[in-house]
Amino acid sequence: MAKKGSNGIQEAEANYELVKGWVSERNARRDWDEYAYAGRINRSALASELDIAKSVMTQNPKVRTLLEGQDKLWFGSDALSRDAAQERAEKRSQEVFTNNNQLIKRIAELEVEVRELRKEVAKHQSLEALVLGGFPGHRL
Repeated sequence: MAKKGSNGIQEAEANYELVKGWVSERNARRDWDEYAYAGRINRSALASELDIAKSVMTQNPKVRTLLEGQDKLWFGSDALSRDAAQERAEKRSQEVFTNNNQLIKRIAELEVEVRELRKEVAKHQSLEALVLGGFPGHRL
């Protein structure tokens, strides 16, 4: 939080020291898994706990670098592979959705065609019955 008489550079350094202290505490307690979210440090929980703005995590380069380093150290390459797997799953889900929509459209087209063909068959059956039964007065 902004303190009276401090400038942006001082605030950035103070926030960095806060986050650095938090990281040291997590390392000492080894409880960083409690702060995991999608293979990364939960920035919202961290910001709430330290009473700083969440934007500090991305806008302060020293804090961002520190957190990204800790993400890799604490959660390893799993975070990257989880992100890649999630992207692949989302892409596949979109492809399946598109394919399903195309199939639904094709089914609707085929249902219309079946109705038309059934009408045509019924018409031919009635004509066949008429021909086989003969015209009135002209029996075969």
